[in-house]
Amino acid sequence: MSPRRVTEIPSLPERPERSHKNTFGRVLVIGGSRGLTGAVALAAEAAYRSGAGWVAVAVAASLEGIFEIKLTEALKHSLPEGPPGVLGPEAEAPALRLAEDFDVTVLGPGLGRNDRTCELARRLVARLPTTTVVDADALYALTDSDVLEGEMRGPRILTPHPGEMARLTGEKVAADDELRAAAALDFAARYPVTLVLKGFRTVVAEGDRFAVNETGGSALATAGTGDVLSGVIAGLAAQGMEPFDAARLGVHLHGRAGDLAAAELTPWAVMAGDVVKYLPAALREMAPDTGKES
Repeated sequence: MSPRRVTEIPSLPERPERSHKNTFGRVLVIGGSRGLTGAVALAAEAAYRSGAGWVAVAVAASLEGIFEIKLTEALKHSLPEGPPGVLGPEAEAPALRLAEDFDVTVLGPGLGRNDRTCELARRLVARLPTTTVVDADALYALTDSDVLEGEMRGPRILTPHPGEMARLTGEKVAADDELRAAAALDFAARYPVTLVLKGFRTVVAEGDRFAVNETGGSALATAGTGDVLSGVIAGLAAQGMEPFDAARLGVHLHGRAGDLAAAELTPWAVMAGDVVKYLPAALREMAPDTGKES
């Protein structure tokens, strides 16, 4: 079957007036390690800014106090740790129990690359019962692993940048747009995942269909913006969007927020937190006119 390029941008999830926080889904972010706590905070804030009704973080027990200060709205959960500030296999069972109460999990921001941490990440990629956005160090953990060839308990959305994609496939990702799309489609055909191949003109592929994002530029070429994207995609998926649509809309909004931030701050000055701050403006451009007076 020939690949099918999808060009329309999905609509925002509906936002009925008669609703409550559980109406709009629950997102869990599992990650963090010493020196890398900001990644978890960025993902959690982005999930909230994208419309999720309930966001929580699950981190190594000795790091919980940091998140009590960094995050106001998100709930905090402690997971058992091995060395201080490092998650390992002992966190698997409590993490799986915790995830049962959520719709979407973000796995990987700031998680670290300790051998025991990588073992935990591989187990969670296979066993988490939720739709799971696999990012950052959780992608690193899949290098030379057969996890993606086995059975997974829920949909998986992988969000590699070109370097991470090269580690997953063993092949360098070409800069050419057509070759990037072909690489993403080949991966999505081999594994039952939604792939978000990040970079200029991010490619989203699932099965035999793909989309190429048209928003975003050099303002997004700064540390932490990938964590923001994971949170945006998770927030949209938690509101009931299918993975392919959540990923396509997520990369569009993320890129547009970067564009709006760059227009105000210049591309040189944009930080990942600024992308979160400009998400409301990006959402406003797509929000339906309710006809209500402001």
